[in-house]
Amino acid sequence: LKSSISKDHFSSGQVRGLHLITERNVSGYQFLGIPYAQPPIANLRYRKPAPVKKWENILDATKFRQSCLWNSSETSNDADKMRMSEDCLFMNVLTNKRCLVDGECAVIFYIHGGGYRYDTPSLFSTQFLIDNFLTHQRSVVFVMPAYRFGSFGFLNLSPHLTTSAVKNIGFLDLIKALQWVQREIKHFGGDAKNVTIMGHSSGGTTVNFLTMSPMAKGLFVKAIVMSGGGTVPLPFDKNHMASVQLARAANCADDDTDFKKLRVVEKVLKCLRAIDAKRLIVLQRRLEDKGYTFMGPCIDGPGGVLPQGIVKLRKQRHPIALLIGSTAQEFSDTAFVVQPDGRTNKSLVWRVCMQAVAEMAFKNKLRTTADCFMEYLDPSRAPHVFDDISIFVSSALSSEDVSSAGGVSFLYDFQYRFVNGAFNFSRLTLPTMTPQHTEDLVYVLGLHKGAFTAKDEIIREKYSQLFVNFVKTGDPSIEGEPKWVPFTATRSNFFVVNFDANNHMPGMSDHYHERALKLWNGTALRHSGGTFDPVSERESLRFDVRTYDASMNFSDMTSLSNVHTLDQLARISAGNIQVLQDTLPDVLMNTATERALMSTTTPDQGKWNVYFWIAVIVIVVLAIALLITCALLCYNRGKRREYERIT
Repeated sequence: LKSSISKDHFSSGQVRGLHLITERNVSGYQFLGIPYAQPPIANLRYRKPAPVKKWENILDATKFRQSCLWNSSETSNDADKMRMSEDCLFMNVLTNKRCLVDGECAVIFYIHGGGYRYDTPSLFSTQFLIDNFLTHQRSVVFVMPAYRFGSFGFLNLSPHLTTSAVKNIGFLDLIKALQWVQREIKHFGGDAKNVTIMGHSSGGTTVNFLTMSPMAKGLFVKAIVMSGGGTVPLPFDKNHMASVQLARAANCADDDTDFKKLRVVEKVLKCLRAIDAKRLIVLQRRLEDKGYTFMGPCIDGPGGVLPQGIVKLRKQRHPIALLIGSTAQEFSDTAFVVQPDGRTNKSLVWRVCMQAVAEMAFKNKLRTTADCFMEYLDPSRAPHVFDDISIFVSSALSSEDVSSAGGVSFLYDFQYRFVNGAFNFSRLTLPTMTPQHTEDLVYVLGLHKGAFTAKDEIIREKYSQLFVNFVKTGDPSIEGEPKWVPFTATRSNFFVVNFDANNHMPGMSDHYHERALKLWNGTALRHSGGTFDPVSERESLRFDVRTYDASMNFSDMTSLSNVHTLDQLARISAGNIQVLQDTLPDVLMNTATERALMSTTTPDQGKWNVYFWIAVIVIVVLAIALLITCALLCYNRGKRREYERIT
């Protein structure tokens, strides 16, 4: 079998791939770096991906092409060692002989993570992927597109204007890539009618958004979300502040630039398009180190990728099959609120809850912050404030949405605690806090693969088979293990992924992350009166950008779509805790209530309700007394002035 696709069949031109025999003796073919759109350079920067042009000569598709531009302090990957270019809209396809000859193989369309700011398909081992997905029995065509991110993918200079710089460009790239799959995947042995979009972390969040997007409807029939979000309200002006700061840093705008005027904005865009791309990415890194970060998509209005608020879009989900879940411990990025003595720092819990409530866009922030505060005083719950709202609750709500839309959902929780050296970054993780974000991905995609034991090899075989079965049949159940039952809202049932001494999995359980759901989808909603949707990014809780340290550098495990400032500050030094107290917006503060909640004693959970309402009553009484006093003062002052006028 030839390792090439003929130009007589492939619409853009002839490509030559590479035939691989892996160390496991699995045969596969890789076709890497195939353009699916024109290079988004010069005048095409910040615009929709343009249709790819045909090429005359045989295209070398034997190795990865250059990555999209990035430079971030939030990954340990060294940007200087990566081949990068603005010309980066390439498709990477893995297939095998069975698919090429017989055709109609199921297709995985994988969207990599990286917090919408970094990473690339070239980080993945094609040999590992061929071993996991392209044995003769499995035969799943694996597709990975590159797409624009950071300022190149999510610029938002003027939220209320329609400019030549379209919003959510990175998502438009992915939709263009999905359209390419619909046209061309048959030439690689794939079935365009059986495409599963799959993503991890911010890639998983993207998958979730695409299941709501009217622009993506009909481009896939299944979706896999691993450790992703997608149900937290999105700002319509997301990335606006970062975009404005980038324009100013590039000397394309100043403090007097009016971004509400179309003519002015187009002038700024013309300037930005004329600047060398690598200079822009350097400026983006400097701004990120100061706290101005490009954080993914926004609500882009009628005709856009996400035309309405998330609450409304959730009601319009596509009736697909969904496989969704996460690791049991995920980021645990608020673990710093637990003191060495095992008790929680009440001041930090309060502030963390304020940020969480702001991100969720609750209407009654004070009441909901108090609800959050009382829940996460529990040291066992404290590490998971943002895991709960961004991942766990999102996974359950997404499952419920899809089921309500007429689809079917399978929810899982990866609880295996002994990944250890199989994952390269496990040395950074406390044994009691595993499995964390990304650790399960090593068994499916091989990312950050370390040294596998014999048990790890068995887990790799079984865990990846769950995904293969779902992609091929719509049912992740595997032979010899408990049957996977579809999600129902009444039971909130999920599949426990763990492996005992005999390498068997526990199977189904009920009440997925019950406490988190009870708080955020129950108590908080009732007490707050609902959420704002869409919301402005200025309504989100933001700490003073000057508190960032440019020397911070985090591992890829921080690649969720919303990396939390509190955690970053706490990792720099304990002294920065004072910064939290100095930079909170006054609009979210109630000093008397906070002091009452921050008392030095630590009552049990039941007593907190009593103390809370006592504090509220005291505040009300003091407020009434203050009003009466002010009224009397004003009255007496008026009388005095009247007397002075008479005399």
